[in-house]
Amino acid sequence: MPTQPLFDDPWSFQEYQARLQLSLDDSWSLSVISYGVPVGLDSLITKLEQRPDLDDAERWQSLDVSGADITWLPRGLILATMIQEDNPRAGTRSGFVHLGSVRGQIAPADAGNDPRFA
Repeated sequence: MPTQPLFDDPWSFQEYQARLQLSLDDSWSLSVISYGVPVGLDSLITKLEQRPDLDDAERWQSLDVSGADITWLPRGLILATMIQEDNPRAGTRSGFVHLGSVRGQIAPADAGNDPRFA
């Protein structure tokens, strides 16, 4: 069970929710928060998964979404990527995390103007 968030860390609630919903312990920390995903990402991943000639590392290195259009996730939903710095072999874990209405009153179109989303 993850430890409750600290109040002096602006991203602690997101990290806590990611640990809780992705079933991770306190050794995992927040690496990246995304409020949007590249359009067509799912089809690119599916195509790469169907290539038996690539191992996992090569599949992810082949994933290129530069220049892709971005679709915003619904309010209260983020794509969180977690890392375990003490154990590099553990890699990363990513998943969609529901935050409810905690995300605030910033509309996705305004997120680029807010320093918290830089």
